[in-house]
Amino acid sequence: MINKGTNAMIYKKFEHGNLAWKVYDKGAQYGLKNNVLRIEIVLGSIELRKLGINTLKDLRSHDNLLLLYSRFMESFKGFTIVDSRFERDDLPEKYICDLGNRLEPSYWSQKKGKNNLFRDKKELINMIKKNNLNTTEHYFKELIKNNFAKLLFDCILLNEVA
Repeated sequence: MINKGTNAMIYKKFEHGNLAWKVYDKGAQYGLKNNVLRIEIVLGSIELRKLGINTLKDLRSHDNLLLLYSRFMESFKGFTIVDSRFERDDLPEKYICDLGNRLEPSYWSQKKGKNNLFRDKKELINMIKKNNLNTTEHYFKELIKNNFAKLLFDCILLNEVA
């Protein structure tokens, strides 16, 4: 979104290790009527060098684009994307509350350092999958895959012309 007073972008940024994610509404940035969700992965020069990307020219390589795509999708696995549990009539109230608790950052911060953290995270993922609350995640992954395929095809055409 755009802050109308300062004309600055409003976005959510998530940092973990050597990479960061930025998520924002590209449509709002350009004053479009449609919402356009933009997800960016921000890699520093060290991370890019690890992938063999040192200059902009390196981005003309299909192999490097595939490496970047793989890195993007691998890091995407760290997100927990859940459909709205409140729009489902078939879910028991107890389940809705339990899932809601597990989606709160405070739930996980009080679990840090405890032996069952991995098991609890796995249980959350299983709760989401078992109740088919991951359709948005699948939708995003499919969109990303299709847009990457289009980008790669466009790059192939561009390289043939250049």
